Order: sequence, then C-alpha cells, then structure tokens
Amino acid sequence: VDCKPTNKCTLGSTSCIALYEKFTVVMGGIVDKRDSTSDELVDTERYCEETDSSLSSQLVALGDQLREQQTNLATCTKTQIDAEAQSHAKGRQHADLKAQYTETLTKCCEDQNNERSEMCALTKIRGELYKLEGVTRFIVDCEVSDWSEFECSATCGGGVRRKSRDILVAPDGGMACPPLTMEEECNMQPCPIDCVLDDWGGWSACSAECGGGVRARSRNVLVEMQHGGEACDETEEEEVCNGQACDADCVLADWSPWSVCNQACGGGNRGRT
Repeated sequence: VDCKPTNKCTLGSTSCIALYEKFTVVMGGIVDKRDSTSDELVDTERYCEETDSSLSSQLVALGDQLREQQTNLATCTKTQIDAEAQSHAKGRQHADLKAQYTETLTKCCEDQNNERSEMCALTKIRGELYKLEGVTRFIVDCEVSDWSEFECSATCGGGVRRKSRDILVAPDGGMACPPLTMEEECNMQPCPIDCVLDDWGGWSACSAECGGGVRARSRNVLVEMQHGGEACDETEEEEVCNGQACDADCVLADWSPWSVCNQACGGGNRGRT
C-alpha cells in the first residue's frame, strides 16, 4: 500500500520531554562547535600576529638592503662618470703626446743625419790636413757599441740606472773613446701607499627592542690611500637586530557560567568558556 503524506502538524501531549532532549542535544553540539571555532580563531589570530611580525622584520631588512644597494649604485655611477671623464682626458693627452713624439723623432733624425754629415766632412778635412803635413799614417777613430741598460735600483720613489757600452774599435791616432759608463735617474714617481683602517668600533644600540631594528658600527681611516695604492674597504656597516616578534603574554577573562547539560539523565555534557 502506498503511503500518502498528510498536512498534519501537531504535537502529542507526551512529546515535550523528547523535544526538550532533542533541543538540548542540538544546543550541546552548537556549544561544542562554538568552543572549537573559538580555539581555531585564537590559533588563527596568533598565526596572523606571528606572520605579520615576521613579514615586518623582512620588510625592515629588505628596506635596509635597498638603501644600501641604492647607495652602491650611486657610488658606482659616480665612479663610472669619473672614469669616463678621465678616459677622455687621457685620450686627448695621448693624442698630444703622440704628436710631440712624432715631431721630436723627426727632429732627432734630422739632427742625427746632420751630425753624421758634419763628422764625415770633418774626417775628410782631417785627412787632407794630415796629407799637407806629410803624414801617411792610417787613422782609426774609436767606435763604441750602443748603451746597455741595467735595472733601476728602486721601483718607485727615485732610483739610479747604470748604463755601459763597449769599445768596438780601439782608436789609433784618431778620436778618443767617449765615456763607457754613465748613471741616470729612474722611477721618480711616488711609491703607492695602501689604505690602513683602524679596528671596528662597538655596535650601536638597536633601533628597536623587537619587531626588527638596525644597529651600526664604524672604523676610522688611519692612513689614506695615495699614488694608486690599495683603496679603503667599507668604514661603516649595518645589520638587522631584535627580529623577534613583539608578542604580549596571553591574558584570559574569568570563566563563564556552565551551560545546561545536554542530557536530562543518563550522563551528558556541559561546557563553559
């Protein structure tokens, strides 16, 4: 037989207790759900606070790194501009020196050829004068080798270089030999002086007690770099400090009254928060 639903909606005289027990069970479930949701809310808030503190510390550190890199970029940009300016100046200086070198080399060659021509003419005149005096002796002038140079006695700050040459043809009635040794100054440029730094000073106090701060230290320059010596390293540095979260201790309110037991008999549950 098919069951046909009716529109009847009434309570029997004996169903109040059962209905009360059902509502009590539902209320107990709601209280349990409220308690678990409250615990989850507390855990979520704690997690959010810890995450916020950690991200704040990271932002402080990244901000410090950004400022440091911006400073390095500005320094490198200035160094590049200065280097380019020096390169242009050196280029112009090189062109001027090259022109002077070419001019000096040309004049030196002309003077050398003129000296050779005069020497040749004087040698002929000398021979004619000996013939007029009736001297038939074969005259030999001294001939020497090119200069041989020794190493400079100092690499900088001024030294002495010794030069020598040998006799190739000994003189016989002719021109005597010129000096076979000589000394000249060399490496007159100043010696490089490296930078010398003092020891690091102590760290300053941290700029924050918690949540991420910055502390710094510095050191003095004892000897400045000069004449192409080794440049100074960093004289100031910073680091992140006190990165721990600024968490406060947990404070709880008093307990609320106990809820109604979810069972009228036979053992039930009640709660409080």
